[in-house]
Amino acid sequence: MLRQAIEERTSRIVDEGTMGFHDYVERFDMSFEQFVNSVSEKYNRPDINVISISYPNEKKAVVVYEER
Repeated sequence: MLRQAIEERTSRIVDEGTMGFHDYVERFDMSFEQFVNSVSEKYNRPDINVISISYPNEKKAVVVYEER
């Protein structure tokens, strides 16, 4: 049976404005490379057969897999 999982990269909104101006920026807790490695590591198990991993944007990963 095929299954689908969506992994989301954690982030937070930070105000980096100066002198009374607000400049809200989204900061990620890990780099995109670290995110890709963590998703790959999580689904690289003997009891899971990964069909595909796609990254539609820098915040999410869509994993299609089959449990053995």
